[in-house]
Amino acid sequence: MTVLFPWISEKVWRVWNPVKPDVREGNPIHEPLVVRVSEGDRQRAGRWRIEPEEAAPSSANLADHEALLETTFGLGYVGQVRWPVCCDRLATLIMSSGTGYDLREIERETGTLNDALLESHVEDGGGDLPELLQDWSRTLAEIRSGRHAGDGVNLFWCRVCGRVYGAYSEP
Repeated sequence: MTVLFPWISEKVWRVWNPVKPDVREGNPIHEPLVVRVSEGDRQRAGRWRIEPEEAAPSSANLADHEALLETTFGLGYVGQVRWPVCCDRLATLIMSSGTGYDLREIERETGTLNDALLESHVEDGGGDLPELLQDWSRTLAEIRSGRHAGDGVNLFWCRVCGRVYGAYSEP
């Protein structure tokens, strides 16, 4: 299958569009907040594989990335998510609310992603970064143990440098 949108992994896309992968209606991405990753985010991120030839187009302008997300069509749903931009490209959604790649499968290559949450979540007033990372770490532990289905938990991968970032969304 050809990936229609390099900012959504084939595994997530197949779950969202299992019967007809080229459905041309709707947009599964609702109210995204496109954010440039911070240096702290880059330092805390795990590293996965690199596939720069499959990456989204490069742009230093966040509005260009927002416009790309608006071109997405198909079934599925992710709402009010912080969508990271790394290496001047939209990162690829590889796990969305428990669908797509399995957390344990990703962490076999990246190591633990307990510190991968985007710093921009601090802006929501949910606490300071250490507190948010502690909550994120607990949530990932629950996913690994099967006590949490992953609702509202998303992982993004930069195809250029291989970094993996975490973000909460509307469940």
